[in-house]
Amino acid sequence: MGTLQLSDPHQGIKEEGTTAVRCPLWRQVQEDARNMMKDEPALARYFRMTLLTYDTMERALAYHLACKLGNDSVSMETWDELLADVLEAHTDHLGVFFRADLVAILTRDPAAEGPAHAFLNFKGYLGLQASRIGHVLWKEDRKSLALAIQSRVSEVFGMDIHPGCQVGAGVMVDHATGVVFGETAVVGDNCTLLHGVTLGGTGKSRGDRHPKLGCGILVGAGSMILGNISVGDGCKVAAGSVVLRNLPAQVVAAGVPAKIIGVATEGKPSETVDQNLEHVRYHSRGGNGNGKQNGKSGGSGTGGAGAPEDSRTDPRRGTLGIRGIEAKKRSFL
Repeated sequence: MGTLQLSDPHQGIKEEGTTAVRCPLWRQVQEDARNMMKDEPALARYFRMTLLTYDTMERALAYHLACKLGNDSVSMETWDELLADVLEAHTDHLGVFFRADLVAILTRDPAAEGPAHAFLNFKGYLGLQASRIGHVLWKEDRKSLALAIQSRVSEVFGMDIHPGCQVGAGVMVDHATGVVFGETAVVGDNCTLLHGVTLGGTGKSRGDRHPKLGCGILVGAGSMILGNISVGDGCKVAAGSVVLRNLPAQVVAAGVPAKIIGVATEGKPSETVDQNLEHVRYHSRGGNGNGKQNGKSGGSGTGGAGAPEDSRTDPRRGTLGIRGIEAKKRSFL
């Protein structure tokens, strides 16, 4: 299978003078579905209804999510109409995220058998895309519908993402069970988060109270990042850790409470997905990860001398969205 080129993030999302959307990735999804039909004829109707009927990824996703979210209270047909209307109005914006997230799965997750399998069956992908739609509705002050999507995503996919949460492009939420993102949380571009991750607050206070994650970050399974703190670009949080303080860029944190144990030697931990901590240059000095090293203050809990005293500003130093998507992605298979 070929490699998807993303040098232009809007590639294939809109063709001048047409309403149909054709893109290399969507063609690969449909080609994969046709091959799967040959291998498993019993699923032929399923593949036709979910993938092969539609010219666009956006329209297929609206239908597939509607089938998942529909129940006796709000029918599949109602969801299909609602989601399709939102996607039609925001194709240029949401289409970039849908594609970048799918490419992230195909280039990082060895369990991804192919693009059709990931599109149809990865609940982390589906739940995140539904939450992206909810975020658009939240910003349009259609909060009742946005919260209804959050509720159904939690019930169906086992992940609870508040529609106020901002999530960048190229994000993989692997397995996804038990994932919680709070209202004011921010997740930067090209991050990987595993199951059981919580981006939560520390109490009942209102306002800006949730973590701000930079780009290229790996957050291991069962980790909690709590409070209005920042995690810098390229950080790695080991599985089962509880992060309560700011982390500067490119460090590795582990433990309860988490301490900085070294520096991530790979440029983008989110893409290598090294949870065994093999790509770590461990500290040789006596840092304890709580802002002190060799008896000297190192700033506001960032684990090293000379660290900024307050790094709660957006650690990505830029706007949300598609920044950081590489021009070329590795081969899917």
